[in-house]
Amino acid sequence: NYGAATFADKNVGNGKTVTVTGINLNGADAGNYTFNSTATTTANITPFALTVGATGVNRVYDGTVNATVTLTDDRFAGDVLTANYGSASFADKNVGTGKAVSVSGITLGGTDAGNYTFNSTGATTANITPKALSISGTNKVFDKVYDGTTAAQINAAALTGVVGADNVLLTAAFLTKDAGRNKAVTVSLGGADAGNYSLGALSTLKATISKADLVITATAADKVYDRTRDATVTFSDNRIAGDVLDISANSLFDNKYAGIGKEVNVRGIKLTGADADNYTFNRKADTIADILQRSLIVTADNKTMAAGGTFPVFTYTIGGMGLAPLDNPKTMFTGKLSTNAGAAPAAGVYQISQGTLSVNPNYTITQFINGQLTAQ
Repeated sequence: NYGAATFADKNVGNGKTVTVTGINLNGADAGNYTFNSTATTTANITPFALTVGATGVNRVYDGTVNATVTLTDDRFAGDVLTANYGSASFADKNVGTGKAVSVSGITLGGTDAGNYTFNSTGATTANITPKALSISGTNKVFDKVYDGTTAAQINAAALTGVVGADNVLLTAAFLTKDAGRNKAVTVSLGGADAGNYSLGALSTLKATISKADLVITATAADKVYDRTRDATVTFSDNRIAGDVLDISANSLFDNKYAGIGKEVNVRGIKLTGADADNYTFNRKADTIADILQRSLIVTADNKTMAAGGTFPVFTYTIGGMGLAPLDNPKTMFTGKLSTNAGAAPAAGVYQISQGTLSVNPNYTITQFINGQLTAQ
């Protein structure tokens, strides 16, 4: 037996001297011998096969396949080694979880490097996470005037974070079409490279939709004199197509009298309906219209007198107005009726004619029905 056998050093080599000490002899015949207690020989120390492993480091998308890893190995404790690699790369540039990473150009340095063999390549996995986009400045989404849509315009010119010539498109929309301050805006990512980005703070943007200016115009209808100032109007405006609006107002002629091109006061305009709150509007929309003379039909009453006598006072009946008389009939017109008889008519039947009548300006005689004067 021997007590110990040792190489001169720990390092790899061929034909290295081995020193043996503590040789002893045992057995029934051991006492019959003397023997050497030490000896020498040679042997080889071959390199240990070191396994170099890699652990991938997660990173944010940067448009490249570049990867970073940390190396590990199963060296013997106390050995001085440094492991390095030439390059590490993902299979592609895109965002993903558990993506394969290839490591090449592994080298080994340090005092004990010569005692090992090692793999020159390796493989691991890591994540590429989306890159957050941002918009510089405070005006990230433009305010707009109400236009009946939810469309919003993002300040794309101030967009930052897009790598190189990546195809990234941002679209924005208000949650509702209605006017309001600091309204929430949703932003969506599009384009061929959209999957490599995240919205970050752009997911909580706000902007204002201001009310649109509604211009209301009124058109008044002509009417026939009715002793009132009441006017009937219709409204037109520049509303967004499809919006539900109702317009009402107080509409009165400036006076009740018949006339052409009379002013109609349209005041106190009110706007109601589902979309009314999206507009500002004018409170008055004066216009003009005609109050036409009301038509009268005058019928001369039949009269009888003695031949050669004095003419009677001719009387008449007013009709044809379509309404009960609006004014005292005696004020509708004044004047005289006449006949074609002489100063003292002989016996016979005579026609009573209109003569000369002065008509109230609010009325016009559209028909005069002759009466008869019978002298007998």
